[in-house]
Amino acid sequence: MLKNASFSIISATVYLLAYCILLQVERLQGLAVGMFLLSPFVVCWMVYVVLKHGRYTGRELAEGEEFGYEDRG
Repeated sequence: MLKNASFSIISATVYLLAYCILLQVERLQGLAVGMFLLSPFVVCWMVYVVLKHGRYTGRELAEGEEFGYEDRG
């Protein structure tokens, strides 16, 4: 299941990098505009997959804790 979340994150990142590269090439800027118009769907797909298939491996919050940070010791 974690492979689905990792795949969606990597795919969205590659999509973003390809978009940034296409913006620099004058002849392909029309394709970049099309990618820009599709980018909300890519981001929504990534968020959906991460929320549906991602797993939280951190500690559970203690009673009375409203939020917690994993970077503190």
